[in-house]
Amino acid sequence: MKLNTFFATFFFVVLSFVGGKAAFAGCEGQTITCIDGCSGRNITVYNADTCSFTYDSDRGCNTGYGYCSGQ
Repeated sequence: MKLNTFFATFFFVVLSFVGGKAAFAGCEGQTITCIDGCSGRNITVYNADTCSFTYDSDRGCNTGYGYCSGQ
């Protein structure tokens, strides 16, 4: 039973690492600048190629963020 748990954990960690590397492959090394509507400041986002916004109802403004569109 301990051996099965070990292998399950091992493969989960390996697949998570490989999946994470693949997820950033399309935007790895790219840097974009987005404006944050709540602070009025530019934010720098690494490993991303697209800016977007989400409404922050607590603050009553749009928070900017960046992401990799290839994901």
